[in-house]
Amino acid sequence: MIARPASLGQLAAAVARQSALRREVLEHLRGVGGVRTLPELVTALGRDPVLLRADLDLLEAEGVVWHRDLIMARGGVEVTEICWWAPRVAVPAQQEGEG
Repeated sequence: MIARPASLGQLAAAVARQSALRREVLEHLRGVGGVRTLPELVTALGRDPVLLRADLDLLEAEGVVWHRDLIMARGGVEVTEICWWAPRVAVPAQQEGEG
């Protein structure tokens, strides 16, 4: 169950904090200029991986962050890991069957 904020001010403060955290993710990805895996982002930003992943999903739905599978061969064994990047200009996500 989600606790109800005691006041409108508390709700506004919570929204502002969440917005700042999402902006931090976006600015970090744009600043590094390349792709980053979730463990790299967790280390760089000091965030909880579950909450960070939720923020990445929300930012991706808005078209400001993108993800892809990063395929590596560690010791001859193929490993697939999701990575994210943020273009400087928002690009709307394509619907299935488009493009």
